[in-house]
Order: sequence, then structure tokens, then C-alpha cells
Amino acid sequence: MVVELEITAKGQRGDGLGHIWGYTVFVTGAGIGTTTKVHVDNVRERNAWASPVVGGVSRDGEEYVSRVYLPKDNELFGIVVQRLGFKRMYVLCEDGKTRVTRTPGRKRRLWIREGNTIVIQPWPVQADKKADIVHKYRKAEEDWLRRNGYLDKLQGLE
Repeated sequence: MVVELEITAKGQRGDGLGHIWGYTVFVTGAGIGTTTKVHVDNVRERNAWASPVVGGVSRDGEEYVSRVYLPKDNELFGIVVQRLGFKRMYVLCEDGKTRVTRTPGRKRRLWIREGNTIVIQPWPVQADKKADIVHKYRKAEEDWLRRNGYLDKLQGLE
């Protein structure tokens, strides 16, 4: 559920606190004195936990995209070109190179298909040819990235 909430205090862990319908709502990363749209993630007896609304897809009929993962130091955006089997696939990366990637053991349950937008991390050795998959974007996150210009380099390569 998405609601508009005024942040009136700071919690012990640095979260913003607001009150609505008799609940104390903890909002990650919100500053005191701001009014923001939040998506309520978890509700208990007297407390609720929420995350700020960032962008745009429908969830329960309202706009919502929680925090979108962005590539860090040596990570790159990529698009899956072809699946090879055994958790391996060809990925066209934003630097123009096609790499053979693998889905590491901790990400085995990712359902990655051709055309998915992902984040890869090149290997220290053979960095131009091989990489690991770090994150897969959902459709809503991908739309948000396109609208905000993060995937411009990839669109020129396709």
C-alpha cells in the first residue's frame, strides 16, 4: 500500500519516523520534516516499516518502485543475448563487448531469460571475455532506468 507520510522524528537506527492510523511507521533513509510517498512493506501490532516510493510501476494499482540497484565500481549494465545452458549466457555489455557470464551459486534461483537487463561484474582475469551476474532487473526497475537515462549506452548497441 502506498501512502503519503510526514516524517516527524528520527529512530535509533537513523530511520525516519512518522505516524498514521495509530501506527508508528519506520521509513528507511527519510529525513525529518519531509512529506513523502512510502510503500508500507510490513505491519505489526503498533509498528509498520516502509520504503520511499522512487518511480513508476503498478503494484496494487499504485505507482511503486522501491530502491533500484545501480552498478558499483567495476560493474556494468548488460543485456542477455543468448542462453548457453548450465547457468552460462552471452551478455552484451554497455562497453560494447560480449562476455560469457555465469550465474554464481548464491544467485541460482534467478530466472534469467534472453532480453533481460542485468548487472555484471567482469572477472579480474579475462575481464574482456568473462563475468559474473550480480543483479537482474524486474520490468518496473528497467523502465525506471530507461526513463532516467541509465540505459542510454545499451540502447545504442542493440
